[in-house]
Amino acid sequence: MVGRDSNDEIYFGRTWRYSASTPLSAEAAAFLRAVRFAEDKGFQDIIFEPDNQVLISSIQQSSMPQPREAQTLIMSIRQSCVINPGFRFNFVPRSGNQVADWVARTSLSGQCPSYWAHCPPNILLNLLFKQRSKVGKKKKRKKKGRPQPS
Repeated sequence: MVGRDSNDEIYFGRTWRYSASTPLSAEAAAFLRAVRFAEDKGFQDIIFEPDNQVLISSIQQSSMPQPREAQTLIMSIRQSCVINPGFRFNFVPRSGNQVADWVARTSLSGQCPSYWAHCPPNILLNLLFKQRSKVGKKKKRKKKGRPQPS
């Protein structure tokens, strides 16, 4: 999990290992852990950005995916989102969130340093810089298209 502020700086970060029967169950378990973390910290307005469209659809709709393990996790996520109406989520393709993808991949391989959120390794700093640059360019383009108040 990577939590960033409005300037795209890492605000908090955490990794966990799960034993799950399917990738969807693992994604749902990680997402529920992030939701619980936000609740424990008292965050009220959070935008979660998972890269799994099936997970987001399952949370937003009444249909339930298989297996049962994922269903239980998704029900818990739904309940937390009802209790915390400021918890929202946007789908972000994995290619659009290289920082979280790097953390997930290196954690799975056992190569992610435990201190990554407080003292990011150079490769992670480079990804953050690239992502920040893209966000800055998008914000500039949006400002150019807006009429200026007179």
